[in-house]
Amino acid sequence: MTAGVLAYQLCNREYDCDDCPLDIALRKHFSDESHQLIASAKASFPEGGGRLREDRRYSENHTWVQERNGEMFRVGVEPQLARALLIPKSVVLPSLGQKVSKHQTSVWIVLEEGTFPIASPLDGIIVSRNPLVAEQPSNVLQRPFDEGWLYEVESPKEAAGELLNVQQATSVYERDIQQLNKLLIETLKSQTTDVGPTLADGGMILQHIADMLGYKKYMKIVKMVYG
Repeated sequence: MTAGVLAYQLCNREYDCDDCPLDIALRKHFSDESHQLIASAKASFPEGGGRLREDRRYSENHTWVQERNGEMFRVGVEPQLARALLIPKSVVLPSLGQKVSKHQTSVWIVLEEGTFPIASPLDGIIVSRNPLVAEQPSNVLQRPFDEGWLYEVESPKEAAGELLNVQQATSVYERDIQQLNKLLIETLKSQTTDVGPTLADGGMILQHIADMLGYKKYMKIVKMVYG
């Protein structure tokens, strides 16, 4: 009651706390808090790359490419990376007619703490940009395969054939998500301390590991894996 955990409770065991089922349950609850925090953090991680679409090719930098017409290809961010970026504030797309080079930055995702670069999967010339992404940047996160596409590029047809197929991309992306999860868990464990019972203050429960680590630290780890 003093800690604010119980509203009202009378002891009928002559203050024999060592053998009290309620006391044992409360002590176990607080000793498990750090483990529960880590478990909830795991639940907020982006999923693996198993939901990729068969009609596209993929780059190791986590972008997808879809053939549209002859030598014109549509480019977007694959779902695993899109979810890791949380909600972007804006998206800076390349200019029409701009020449882009494979592995070089072609798009900037503007986030709460700085920017995240997206490398082009192909050499070519920008022929179209997605206006919906400029107006609603959250489409990159919520619908990365559909309304969240970034731009269309004119490139030699054989260039797309050098990219990863679904099976190859799934293997590469699964490796990256495991690495991301490992780094996030290690960082979270290193800053989790046992503070004992505390008084409830009516605050909000942290739902995402970015809230637990701090956004800047979270994005630093994401960039280590995907940047």
